[in-house]
Amino acid sequence: INSARKQILVQAYLLTSKKIATTLIAAHQRGIDVRVLADAEQLAKVESSKIPDLAAAGIQVWTENRYQNAHDKIIVIDAGTNDATVITGSFNFTWTAQHRNAENILIARRNPTLASRYSANWQRHLHDSLPYKK
Repeated sequence: INSARKQILVQAYLLTSKKIATTLIAAHQRGIDVRVLADAEQLAKVESSKIPDLAAAGIQVWTENRYQNAHDKIIVIDAGTNDATVITGSFNFTWTAQHRNAENILIARRNPTLASRYSANWQRHLHDSLPYKK
């Protein structure tokens, strides 16, 4: 996330990690286009969600309402560039996932083809989403 030069696209089932939220906000503050899709139900249920903090910092946030669970855990960094990166896996963006769960995470660096496909999927989900309202 810290190496992003242009854009960060996030699809989050759950985002409670202070460190990830702080890093996304810092990227936004340095001029990176940060956009987030969040599962609407988890956002409504989980009081420790950092989505409101992201929105308050000026990051564009939408909620996915179409599905029972928008269970994606994806970060796409700088799609359309040679340095494009995709981060995905079972890892929710939470402290618990990092410290207590058995999780997997895949980081595919310098993979513009894969990042382009994930970015296109992110855009498709955006069309089915609603702007986040506080």
